Amino acid sequence: MSDDVSQIILEELRAHRKETMDGFGRIDNRVRSLEESRAEQKGTIKTAVTISGMLSALVAFITSIFYH
Repeated sequence: MSDDVSQIILEELRAHRKETMDGFGRIDNRVRSLEESRAEQKGTIKTAVTISGMLSALVAFITSIFYH
C-alpha cells in the first residue's frame, strides 16, 4: 500500500513539475519579448534624439550665418 501511495505522489510531483516548467517557459518567452521590444524602443529613441540634435545644430548654424 505504501508503494502505491509513493507512486501516486511521485506521479503527481512529476505532473506538477512539468506544469511548472511549461509555465516558466511561457513566462520566459514573454520576458524575452518585452526585453526585445524595450531594446527596440531605446534604439528608436536614441535615433530620434540624434536626428533632432543634428537638425537643431543645422538650424543654429544656418541662423548664425544669416543673422550674424
